[in-house]
Amino acid sequence: MNSEVFKKWFLDLLRGLDEPCVIVIDNSKYHSAYTEEIPSTKTKKADVVAWLLNKNILHKATKTRPELLNIVKEDKEKYRAYELDRIEYEMGHIVVRLPPYHCQLTQ
Repeated sequence: MNSEVFKKWFLDLLRGLDEPCVIVIDNSKYHSAYTEEIPSTKTKKADVVAWLLNKNILHKATKTRPELLNIVKEDKEKYRAYELDRIEYEMGHIVVRLPPYHCQLTQ
């Protein structure tokens, strides 16, 4: 299973629902694709600067990559969103995500 296969299956499922539902999802990797990639320690400095510019986050491009990543770290949660959560919300459903390592609660 991967996120693209799951997304296709999940969208087919959502389209078949007649009314808004509460959907419980665990934290499997393929359930948790983000809507956008947020810079990490593997991201090149130019890409970190571009992300900060795109988000209108004040920074100095002369700072080092670790310093820029600290700025990203302060603001990243504002921009972190799961792709499936956004889709479900737009279709009128409510998403409940289980805490990590609690998939037994779905049974």
